[in-house]
Amino acid sequence: MKKSIKTLLFIIFIAAIIIILVIFDFESLTEWNNILSLKERFVEKNYFLSILSLLGLYTLFSFLYLPIAPLSIISGVLFGFFFGSLFSFIGSAITMILSFVIARFFLHNFFDKVKSKIKLFDRILLKITEGGKNFILFARLFFVTPYNSLNVVSAISNIPFGIYSIYSVIGALPSCLFYAYCGSTLTKFTSMAEIKKNGLILAFVSIVFFLVINLFKKVILKKKIDTDDIKD
Repeated sequence: MKKSIKTLLFIIFIAAIIIILVIFDFESLTEWNNILSLKERFVEKNYFLSILSLLGLYTLFSFLYLPIAPLSIISGVLFGFFFGSLFSFIGSAITMILSFVIARFFLHNFFDKVKSKIKLFDRILLKITEGGKNFILFARLFFVTPYNSLNVVSAISNIPFGIYSIYSVIGALPSCLFYAYCGSTLTKFTSMAEIKKNGLILAFVSIVFFLVINLFKKVILKKKIDTDDIKD
């Protein structure tokens, strides 16, 4: 994407934030309870507009190649765990697919030229060449590679669009659930007692989530090494 277009989109994003702050009074947004009040005032009265706005941000982030984890947390804050997970999942799919399409069909030559200059791209490309769909799924599930780097490198690889999309979407589901849960839990931080109670729960769930992720990753990697040894 041309730098001027990327800059313009970023300016639009910042302008939108400023407009929200002006409309809803910046000073009143400095307290967490007032932010929750904003949710009640805007989201609950403009539910479908809120959904479209969130998905629009996911689309914008795909053009800017920005990390989307904050949006998934915001989704949980705005819509609760269930619908927050759903909209986070849809938004993540939009980001992964749009980033891939942009990189493959519009910026392929650019990224193909710079891949040799970026060691991370070379490493990911090698893994995709060796593992194909299995690596895509593995990388999404276990946060093996930076989110946007995987989108771009997959686009300049030979992996089919359909395979990339299916395995990326499946692999992104656990993180969507986790981030939406984090967001929905934050809405319960309405008093010191609630912060202590739900903060401990959130910390425990987060630790368990990442421990399980790392455990499964090690098991799969060990199994792959054992299989490779047998083949050798």
